[in-house]
Amino acid sequence: MNNFIIILVIFMLISGFSYATENEGCALVLSGGGGRGAYEIGVWKALKDLGIKIDAVYGTSVGAINGLAVATNKYEKARDIWIKTDYDNIMKISPDLRNLISGSYENISISSLSKGLSELFQGIDVQPLKNALMNVIEEKEVRESEIDYGLVAYSISSMEPRMMYIEEIPDGKLIDYVLASANFPVFKRENILGETFMDGGVYSNIPIEMAINRGHKRIVAVDIGTYGISDLLSFLNRNAESKAEIKYIKPLEHYGNLLTFDIEVSKKYIKEGYLDGLKSFGLLKGNKYYIFNTEDVLKELFYSMNKNDQKQALILLGVENIDIIELPVEYVYYRLVLPRLENIAGTGLEHPEETCTAILELMLEFYNIERLYPYSPGFALEKVNEFSNESPSKNQVEAFFDNIQYGDLVDFVLFLLDKNELFTKDKFERYDELLKNFKELTN
Repeated sequence: MNNFIIILVIFMLISGFSYATENEGCALVLSGGGGRGAYEIGVWKALKDLGIKIDAVYGTSVGAINGLAVATNKYEKARDIWIKTDYDNIMKISPDLRNLISGSYENISISSLSKGLSELFQGIDVQPLKNALMNVIEEKEVRESEIDYGLVAYSISSMEPRMMYIEEIPDGKLIDYVLASANFPVFKRENILGETFMDGGVYSNIPIEMAINRGHKRIVAVDIGTYGISDLLSFLNRNAESKAEIKYIKPLEHYGNLLTFDIEVSKKYIKEGYLDGLKSFGLLKGNKYYIFNTEDVLKELFYSMNKNDQKQALILLGVENIDIIELPVEYVYYRLVLPRLENIAGTGLEHPEETCTAILELMLEFYNIERLYPYSPGFALEKVNEFSNESPSKNQVEAFFDNIQYGDLVDFVLFLLDKNELFTKDKFERYDELLKNFKELTN
């Protein structure tokens, strides 16, 4: 495990975010986003595995809820809740309304639609969520935690936002204000001490301002929702003036909608958050996929072939009529193969390793291989080889145009794999540790 931490620190140092020692902590800012909140738990786990110390957590809506777990260091509890949570754990709703908000429109009749809309307009009761929070969270633990805590709610009574740090929240009212922060417009309004509240996301859905006001210089902001009025103004003004180092982490892909509370969806979000967290600090590479270590495995495969096979590989790439028998393999690869790969990948001036990563991504995407997984270069090629005997799971139009665009590349890579078995022999011992942590995320 110590060796794994060492390599993580090295990747962090080269990622552009200056967490050089474990004494340098960060403020974690968690946005609102309803059922997408499991993503924040995944990012949190990535920060834990990276050894990044969290000094403070500030959140809006579901971010305020997840922030309670962060402040009390209850990762396992939070994760278990998310991967076991469905609508019944959050709200009291009829089957008619459940079908409506989950998007199960095929199960909705005209009568059911009418009943569901009527129930929706009356406001959804989230008493089950309140009961769950009161059973899991001890207010005293949050107040005594070394991790600072804050939330955002919006007062309808005074038409003003409430950005509240833990010491500003009245004793015994923490859960009430958390629910006020998470009072989605379709929920029944929260009333606290005669004041009516709604979701803080209407004002500041990603309260970076709270971290800046506390003087934090390193901020990790997890963005799973939309922007409030204050967020937009902060981006234009306060954040531009601040000397804080802000790293934004947000999902590339969304599943369901803001009110989707589904166990399988939550598992996807936890995985995506974890992988995005590691990628944001440089441990994983790629735009859409997640590749561990970026050595040029395509170069190794090409070097391992004899001259005749290398010439055939060039022909498959569209490079013909060149006698390479007397040419050094380095020249052939860097002057003939790599420029063609760069042209296909659109990488141009990037390092060869980045081009290799881009090519691996193109191949994984071509065969529509699972995105939410940490791939080593060798395992990525192994999956490509496995799927190469199957037709890509795309419609005919997509497959037709992909074959036009990437046909030469596919033939080239499959030829490399056919001519040697190096792709099954990864040399990354620490990849196993990462893979083990990933597989434990939702088990």
